[in-house]
Amino acid sequence: MNQDAMNKSVAVIGAGAMGAHMARRLLEAGFKVQVCDTNTATLERFAALGATTTDKASDCAQADVVLVMVPTDAALEAVTFGKNGVCSRTDGVTPGIVCVMSTTMPTTIDDLASRAKPLGIELIDAPVSGGPARAEDGSMSIFIGAATATFDALQPIMAAMGKNLYNCGAPGSGSAVKIINNLIGITNIFITAEAYEIAERRDIDLHQLSQILEASTGRNFLTMDIDEASRQYQGWGASAESLCKILVKDIGFANTLMDPTRANHALARYVLDYAKSEDPHRLERWARIAKRPRQK
Repeated sequence: MNQDAMNKSVAVIGAGAMGAHMARRLLEAGFKVQVCDTNTATLERFAALGATTTDKASDCAQADVVLVMVPTDAALEAVTFGKNGVCSRTDGVTPGIVCVMSTTMPTTIDDLASRAKPLGIELIDAPVSGGPARAEDGSMSIFIGAATATFDALQPIMAAMGKNLYNCGAPGSGSAVKIINNLIGITNIFITAEAYEIAERRDIDLHQLSQILEASTGRNFLTMDIDEASRQYQGWGASAESLCKILVKDIGFANTLMDPTRANHALARYVLDYAKSEDPHRLERWARIAKRPRQK
């Protein structure tokens, strides 16, 4: 990393299941990091790691780059243009770039970017894929909607958190790609767990099955490595209630982006209905996969 990149200050607004891992990766890479969260214990942990901390998003306006990782559009509005939002200071202090890294609609990015531009703030989208496990080890995919120059400038920061960085086009395009990715990924989360349950009922070894699937048409990100799949399901099971709300939100976004004449009859609609359901077997399946013995 060059010295100019090292000198950049980065603020992370929202240090939850994903944001906390991302902030740690940035600290480990040597960036000057500020963490903003409403959880006092979280702030204390990051202060001990050497980050500056705050519970007000407006305090992050002095950072060169602000990364926003919050769970809902209401929270996104609050931390950007709310009373104590990072874009709402009245003293002329503004961040250089605001990266919305949580999943939201492209139209939301369009709206936020248009409000930020007159203030001299470049607001882009950079949603991520990979879940807590890949956020922890820095192997996430990051879908960036930004001008080429901005994408290039952000690469050292993004590379500390993700392995696969993609410039998807103008702001809002990263969010569209993320929603498309999530539509496929979420469906795989549910259906692969059901498939593994069928295999277990037939006493089929899941390690061997994953190798077979990976060489066949059933391959997906949960068949590449059964130990990795186990780790993923373990992470999802640990925060199942909040995760399921996010899955419902993301599939809902996909339905909204569809041709309205087709949305009510699309397969995604049935996936959304299942995600909304309280099927107890869903978490039981996840737990069984999570607890399976790892390969030596």
